[in-house]
Amino acid sequence: MIGGLLFPKASYEFWTSHVFSLSDKVDLGTNFASSGNNSIAGMMAYFWPEAPSTIIIALLGAAGAGILLLARKLWYRDSHIEAVLVVGAGIQLLSPVSWIHHWVFLVFAVVYLLFRGVTRSWGIAALVFLWLQPTDLGEWLLESAHGSVFVVVAGTLLREGLLLLTILCQSVIFWSAFRRGSAPIEGAEPVPDCQDAGEGRTCVGVSKQEANKNSL
Repeated sequence: MIGGLLFPKASYEFWTSHVFSLSDKVDLGTNFASSGNNSIAGMMAYFWPEAPSTIIIALLGAAGAGILLLARKLWYRDSHIEAVLVVGAGIQLLSPVSWIHHWVFLVFAVVYLLFRGVTRSWGIAALVFLWLQPTDLGEWLLESAHGSVFVVVAGTLLREGLLLLTILCQSVIFWSAFRRGSAPIEGAEPVPDCQDAGEGRTCVGVSKQEANKNSL
């Protein structure tokens, strides 16, 4: 909308003409399978370029369903910000192409973790990873592994770092929201747990006289 207001003529030309012929103007070539594309599709294009489309679609479908399930659980627990962050960050996992400048919601998720006391250490670690941006280093390690299992594992973790970091942030956000929801509220009175016991009732946390009084 902002682009349309600032550049109405260029926006009109793009949305009415150029958007339908992007393949003639943007040649991804082998860049689709490069470390710059950290989406699920980009990962599969690098590690399994001959993968059947049905497997890729199934993988994307499973990931999408998992993201929506997490977001739904968060939303119905009134954790609306957390639900939006989980979905927003997950979009880059499902997108065919996710360059480094596409991971906007991942930055939001990291900022969220930084400003939550229980998740601040996770946020600091994620911020350091984003600052180092070692995905290219991971690809170089994979190309230089020479059969070393350790180098292959390290290279894979670094190369797919944005993808893995997104999944980690989503998991921590989900965990912290449910942890916060299940924690007792400071200063709240415990709810008596009463059970019938013969002539009267016994309640945990209250006296027998109060229990019998409440039962009248």
